[in-house]
Amino acid sequence: MTSTTLLDNGNYSYLVDIQPTGKPDSGGYHLRISTRWRGAKEPDALLQRFSICLDRKGLQNLRQLIDTELGNTTPSPTGAAHD
Repeated sequence: MTSTTLLDNGNYSYLVDIQPTGKPDSGGYHLRISTRWRGAKEPDALLQRFSICLDRKGLQNLRQLIDTELGNTTPSPTGAAHD
């Protein structure tokens, strides 16, 4: 599973994680966005806000959308353009 924090203001945070679904060669991914509120009864608990299963193409489309918005033209570490 790969995860990162999207926003953290010290009291409230948004987190996103992506993990393969099923068998490694299935080509599916589960994307989840969760929140954590430090003022809650259980301050370390995550509350799922959004969840979707995507195929590889769907995940690539999301990456392309983000790269386009950020104006990212940096090649990948291998020197190849993003696919």
